[in-house]
Amino acid sequence: ILLSLKMQKQAMQLKKNKLSKIFTKSFLVYSVFALFIILQIYFFIPSIKNNQWISSKSAEQIKELKNQSQKKSIEQKMKGIHLLENDQQKKGWELFSEEATGSKDEQWLLKKVKVKFYADEISSFTVTGDVGEVDGQNKDMTIRGNVITESSNGYTFETSELKYQAIQKKLFSSDLVNMKSPADKNGSGLVLTGMGLEIFVAESKIRILNQVEARKIVDGKKFKLNANSSVFSSRDREATFMGSVKINFDTMKLSAPFADFKYKNKKDILEIVRLYDQVEFIDNNRRGKCSELIVNQVEGTMTMNGSPQVKMDQDEIQGEQIVFSDNGKKVKINRMKLERK
Repeated sequence: ILLSLKMQKQAMQLKKNKLSKIFTKSFLVYSVFALFIILQIYFFIPSIKNNQWISSKSAEQIKELKNQSQKKSIEQKMKGIHLLENDQQKKGWELFSEEATGSKDEQWLLKKVKVKFYADEISSFTVTGDVGEVDGQNKDMTIRGNVITESSNGYTFETSELKYQAIQKKLFSSDLVNMKSPADKNGSGLVLTGMGLEIFVAESKIRILNQVEARKIVDGKKFKLNANSSVFSSRDREATFMGSVKINFDTMKLSAPFADFKYKNKKDILEIVRLYDQVEFIDNNRRGKCSELIVNQVEGTMTMNGSPQVKMDQDEIQGEQIVFSDNGKKVKINRMKLERK
């Protein structure tokens, strides 16, 4: 019996050893196969190698973004730029530049820029400068460095910087402004300085905002004007000066809250200078005041309206209207009232 038990024990041990060898061999085979699969995945699928699981659709999107990026980089630097902005099927502005950096939906950086601004399909203002910036989204722009703005009727404005607001179609600057008007029959035009500039393109209106000072030579005589602000037009040669207007011309000194300058038949001949609302003047031995004073350069007359009063030496003249002609040598008075003191 003991011998039989011993033999059974030995047989079980042999069977156990055989199973252990088979298990060990199978484990090795499966381990090698698993390692092979992992290596295949690692070397032949880069997205898993980089821990990025990308679907075929996402891969196409990334490829498209890459193409767009390459196109964008091509647009970022260009030479000989010509851009045209339309507004309601009409020209808004036309831009020329030697070189530009940017893209159409972002910020353009420009070198040697020239912009024409249009009103009713007609070029009203042309702006040139050293550098410029254009916002591709709202079409606002800024021009800097030796900025010169020229109106269609010959006014020129120099500023260090000029901005354009697309919504209001307005050019503006807070800098010092140097303005020159076109020449006329008396020679060079009006030379003006001021602080701050506004140009409303659609209305063809130009405003100098503060500290206006203008100079000119008329018939060999010095003309000087000071005012708080002024308004010009690119459609004609008319101008308006506002706020503490003071005019010195030869021996005459004039002051009023407002003054208008009008040219004859839109030509280069200054015809009328009109001052109004509490006008005062001094000319040698004459002093006067009225509500409106009109100087006609062509006819050589000065007309006082609105309760005019003139003091000459010891005499004081009043009437409904007083007209001086022949350089003040002749006087015509309607409904005169003379008072001698």
